[in-house]
Amino acid sequence: MDLQHRWSHLAAIGLASLAGLSLAATAPPAGLPATALPSILALFWSLHLAGPQAKPGFHRDIVWPLLAYFLIGWGISYGWVLDHIWTRTALISVLLLAFLALVGAIVCRTGYRLAGAYGLAASAMALEAALTFGPVSMPLVSTGFTVSGTSWETVVPLFGITGVSFLLWGLAAMVFGLAPRTQPIVILLWMLISVSGFEERQLSVPDAPSPVLPVALIQPGIPAASWANVRDDSRIHDLASRSDSSRRLLIWPETALPVGTAQRQDSLLQRHAPSDVIAGGIMVSDGGDVHNAAVYWQAPHPPGKSRLLWTAKRRLIPLVEYIPGLEQVPWLGLLRVDSGGMSGYVPGHERAVWDVGDIQLAVLICYESLFGWEARSAARQGADAILVLSQNGWWINSRMQLQHRDMTALVARAIGRAVVMAGVSGWTGILSESGRAGPSLSLREPGVLHADVRPRPRKTLYLVMGETFSAMFFVVVVSLGVFQWRKHD
Repeated sequence: MDLQHRWSHLAAIGLASLAGLSLAATAPPAGLPATALPSILALFWSLHLAGPQAKPGFHRDIVWPLLAYFLIGWGISYGWVLDHIWTRTALISVLLLAFLALVGAIVCRTGYRLAGAYGLAASAMALEAALTFGPVSMPLVSTGFTVSGTSWETVVPLFGITGVSFLLWGLAAMVFGLAPRTQPIVILLWMLISVSGFEERQLSVPDAPSPVLPVALIQPGIPAASWANVRDDSRIHDLASRSDSSRRLLIWPETALPVGTAQRQDSLLQRHAPSDVIAGGIMVSDGGDVHNAAVYWQAPHPPGKSRLLWTAKRRLIPLVEYIPGLEQVPWLGLLRVDSGGMSGYVPGHERAVWDVGDIQLAVLICYESLFGWEARSAARQGADAILVLSQNGWWINSRMQLQHRDMTALVARAIGRAVVMAGVSGWTGILSESGRAGPSLSLREPGVLHADVRPRPRKTLYLVMGETFSAMFFVVVVSLGVFQWRKHD
């Protein structure tokens, strides 16, 4: 490698690192509102700066700018790699992040080699689709979440989170193909629209009477290390002491109920719950499988009996709730992390929608709320509102709880459904169908929020069409990439 190429390569890594910082800066909860598109464009320019695509040795080099982009962008955007209260968990999370970044760099390097910017964009789309819809799911890496807090939120009900992400990558590849003097104009226009405060217009129709669900959201505010003991029954006493005997539906957070069978959970709730409860719990099935679950317990009303329903979490977090490939490679168990719970859950298969009072309610558990297609599936099954139970008190600061809230708000907007969130340490509150935050509790403090949930479901294009536009954007970018490849072949 000659000196000029060496310096251009270092400059490319530097520019890609700045692009990663730009991506991180636009992530919720308090990101800059206009840097998503410039971030991707800066990545394209960093690879262009590394040298002509045909230069010998160039293809061995561009993996490093790509690795810097993903590692810095994802690492800072999603601070779970450093904010965890358990050091070992943080270190293993860093390894997981580095592995994902390396895979992303290799995949995108291959796409760029084949078809330039369009190939890279198509590769990034394929990577995101695999991490969003595949068996090992990590939806946090979706670029679509970067529009949170900007005017581009108005596009989310049309295309969904993944669709917006694909639109961003495809648009960036197209802009990169324009004359260099034109690109700053497009970027400026993007930024102006991002901060314009434009809101989607709603049809002016009189509010129809909507059913009301009175709820009491219980936020224990218990330190994560204490909550991590999933076999401790004492937390039930604390939760019950904060739960009044009104006829409100009590909502307790994820893993509020200790490990047990349905019969044991029913017995615990009969002794302690003053009224109907939806709570997170660790359920043991008749076959001995352990599930991270949501339990709906209806108190006995004479002359009837109590009734317990439960549904298991479907999208489990890798390394935290299960180990991918553990049965085939037992030593992978060394990567098991302590997150306040167990790391051997079995995923659920069916999404339950419960009749609760006068409304239909579906439950998502913790980061399941970031899977737009899971929330859409629940809404398509008839859910008027979504309940999210979380156990995210293991973060050192409050940034991650707020990020979870803002990302979930974007999903609420995509499917047109109100979301009720209940966390061990927060965020606990209500999000409207448009994703706006309503009444809530202070983070990390014990409290009870009495509220009336008044769902006003609305139909969105994403709710009807699903990921159709995501597929269309991908096909367009791949087609342009094939054209580019054949043109230079």
